[in-house]
Amino acid sequence: MIENNVAITSTLVVYEISVPGREPIEERVFEVLAPEIAAEVRAISIERRGADPESGMGIHPDAFKKAMEYEYAFAKAGGLLAAGVDPTGYGAAPPGLGDQRNYELLLEAGFTPSEVVQIMSANGAKVLGIDHEVGTIEAGKIADLVVITGDVEEVGHIRNTKIVFRHGIGWDSKALYNSVKGLVGIR
Repeated sequence: MIENNVAITSTLVVYEISVPGREPIEERVFEVLAPEIAAEVRAISIERRGADPESGMGIHPDAFKKAMEYEYAFAKAGGLLAAGVDPTGYGAAPPGLGDQRNYELLLEAGFTPSEVVQIMSANGAKVLGIDHEVGTIEAGKIADLVVITGDVEEVGHIRNTKIVFRHGIGWDSKALYNSVKGLVGIR
């Protein structure tokens, strides 16, 4: 893959819901989902996360750990690793909130905070072929970034988003969150 310039997009958060023994999905994920989708995701989450890892239900914790190790080894060997969410399927990885959890999972995989920021910004833009427009903070590029209160090295602090800049316009994070409560998955 590396020799042929094939990139990988990490979607660890999409798979985490199916891994027995992982921490519960944050309540704010359920808040943004449409009620009928939230109920289904909650039921699946309780069933799968409470399962015996040897039952064959869901993804074995060792397989999930191996996926993290693979992504880490791929990037360290020179592969282009990006990250994103795929809010289809079980719906536990909505854009924004799923990205924040993916950030934490990449830290868990062994990446440094600065490496994760690069994976989730510059590398993503490169994979999409728009790195000349976005992905890094440089004069002449479109300002797509977030302002976070807290130490991004601490798990959970990435969740304290205050302002989201999209195309150079600042948006109140709390207002954006409130505007989608109960709607994700139906629009």
